[in-house]
Amino acid sequence: MHAHQQHQKMNEEMLELVEQSPNMKLMFLSKGRRVALTRFCVWLMSLINDLDENVDESDFVYAVPVLFVDIPFELFRAYKRALTGDESLDQDLNKAATMVGFLSGKTFQQSLGTFVARHFFDSKIANPDLKEMMIIRLNMFLQFQDCIATLETDAYARKNLVKTLLRSFDDHRWLCHSLKNLLRFSKGKGFKEIVYQGVQDSTYSKLFLLKIRSCLLDFEDETTKSFMNAIFNAMNDVTSELFMVLKEVKGLPISNHN
Repeated sequence: MHAHQQHQKMNEEMLELVEQSPNMKLMFLSKGRRVALTRFCVWLMSLINDLDENVDESDFVYAVPVLFVDIPFELFRAYKRALTGDESLDQDLNKAATMVGFLSGKTFQQSLGTFVARHFFDSKIANPDLKEMMIIRLNMFLQFQDCIATLETDAYARKNLVKTLLRSFDDHRWLCHSLKNLLRFSKGKGFKEIVYQGVQDSTYSKLFLLKIRSCLLDFEDETTKSFMNAIFNAMNDVTSELFMVLKEVKGLPISNHN
């Protein structure tokens, strides 16, 4: 894509996002403010992650206003929507084309990856809507191969992401999102938020697949036991619902007993 066309596309995508987010409208009235907002988001996520890694300050993140976390992710989402395919934000062409793209390169991407790996299924988050949003943010991150590569280099994600992902299946409210997150590591085909014409929709992570395999082969591990129980319970629920539907279709009486 030509640099000018790419820049124009980014403007359209970001303006569309702004129209859906009143809190961001005033920030996007000029290019200068876009740059300022991007710099603020880079600084904000770096600060939150630094506090998060400090044992004495780690609880501070739960007091941060939700909007302060929403804006960096929405900004990053707008960038990724504007950059189609597997092109990364840190490529020279994209930097020149997007003007503020250089601020949302590897540093910003890594900070978002660290944050979402730590909190996408966090027992300390009590608000169910926010909890669901964090799981969805992981799915957004996993829609891009370069973002998966970012998680592969993150020390916390390498150590904890797989077990946390398997534990997320315990809560059936988010089963759909948790399943999508798991599939993104294996092939990911068909689970993107937006599919661009001519762009292959596929993601893969050999590192995390090996970690998932290793975890599932550890039959005595409590996380593995809980995950398998959640899977079989979900299958039982689906099968029961299917039989009830088939009986209704055939006009047979539905027994109250299993």
